[in-house]
Amino acid sequence: MQELIEKLAATEDVIWYSRVLKNHPASCELSEEEEKEILFYSMEAAETYASELKERYGNVSGVSLAGAMGLSIKRTTEELRRPFLYMGIFEPDEGAVMLNDSTLNAIKGYIRENELSEIIRDEVLEEVVLFHEIFHWIEENTPGIYTRSKMLKRPVWNLFPRSRGLDGAGEVGAIHFSKIMSGISYSPCLYEMCLLIKTGVCSIDFFSSIL
Repeated sequence: MQELIEKLAATEDVIWYSRVLKNHPASCELSEEEEKEILFYSMEAAETYASELKERYGNVSGVSLAGAMGLSIKRTTEELRRPFLYMGIFEPDEGAVMLNDSTLNAIKGYIRENELSEIIRDEVLEEVVLFHEIFHWIEENTPGIYTRSKMLKRPVWNLFPRSRGLDGAGEVGAIHFSKIMSGISYSPCLYEMCLLIKTGVCSIDFFSSIL
């Protein structure tokens, strides 16, 4: 297993992000050019805001940055939104990030049980999740940001073109932002992978197709 995890940890970000776009619940079929554009500009948005925040605050922690943004951090052990196993959720109406300790502990436990800590750092998981949700706060408070404003033209009943949003772009941006801000060398998608394997949703062999 460790050899496969090492290969997955070395997999390029765009391969993981392509999977995010395809598997998002609100996804739609994208052309190759559309996918390339969305990945490029979503990553660029994440890099831009990460650079600005690092310049302003330095190598700030997720807790400190949340405080600077006026966000409170709340914790629960209950499932946040069924049927999905959320690590955390940004609640815009409450100005809060909700962390799910049950899910976070399950991921950390899987990493430790399988002796993967030298590949996947369990001690920074909470930071990664906080930065991910902080990016969604940035989206909420930044009119015109690409990851929130990108629209696709799609026909209705194959007749009338209609614009629709692309939630997957926001997820790509949040994942990329959390990677930069937390300073990890691998994709944060590996934490989701550990959770899905831990909970029996899919096996490690399923992820070998990414390579």
